[in-house]
Amino acid sequence: MTLDSFLSFLKHEKRYSIHTVDAYARDLRQFISYLTKNSDLELLQATHHEIRGWMVSLMGDQKCGARSVNRKLSALKSFYKYQRKRGLITENPATRLIAPKVGKKVPRTIQVPQMESLLDGEFFPNDFEGARDQLIIALFYETGIRLQELITIKTSSIDRESRIIRITGKGSKQRQILYSEKLEILLFSYLKQKKDLPESDNLILFVTSKGKAIYPRLVQRMLDKYLGMVTSSQDRNPHVLRHTFATSLMDRGADINAIKHLLGHSSLGSTQVYTHSSIEKLRETYFRTHPKSK
Repeated sequence: MTLDSFLSFLKHEKRYSIHTVDAYARDLRQFISYLTKNSDLELLQATHHEIRGWMVSLMGDQKCGARSVNRKLSALKSFYKYQRKRGLITENPATRLIAPKVGKKVPRTIQVPQMESLLDGEFFPNDFEGARDQLIIALFYETGIRLQELITIKTSSIDRESRIIRITGKGSKQRQILYSEKLEILLFSYLKQKKDLPESDNLILFVTSKGKAIYPRLVQRMLDKYLGMVTSSQDRNPHVLRHTFATSLMDRGADINAIKHLLGHSSLGSTQVYTHSSIEKLRETYFRTHPKSK
């Protein structure tokens, strides 16, 4: 029951997304399984010794990376913090652990010429699904929108005169994203064909050919198909287009706070990874072109 009450707290009071709550649940149940196999302690009886042993096991036997271990440790810290506030424990054992260092990872992107050739070329069939898929890819590339944000866009959330879309991001935070006149043409074409579907959910913007709301797996398969036509990279997913959007803005001198707002980041630290990417590009250009760089 202690686990169930914590998950309910995350969902209803913290208003975390269902995906985040599921991730917390998986991490905590993994730790419970570890305790069952390696000690006689219950979840609320565990000390920092058991948590450290689990972390060692994750990084050693299970080959978990530092990023994954940090996420699991964060789940434990949140869980024990909640139980301490409830008065069920007197100390948060997870706070005594030092999180493993995570190396900086430069976001992978798709080159601008490749994206332009895809969107301007004749890759998409001249039917409803072709119009929908081209619009979705253009929206990912042009706005940096997240997958979950995209599939839940409501038709009523689009101001076509001002070319603004109101979306709901992580933590139910509202923000507005802008889109171009070129994307408005794609939107017009898609909506025109959507009206001809026998049955269609008019509340949701993106639907299947049967009129039902689209789902993540459909979008993943579609991106894998079309991005595979212009790149040999195995990173063919919504997040690589989000990285491409942000990196393109950074490389062209956009203000980092503006990028933070457009991406819907809650902290500037999440956006600063694109600064590193931009510096790497400058470094590459310098060593390739300056006569005194070698």
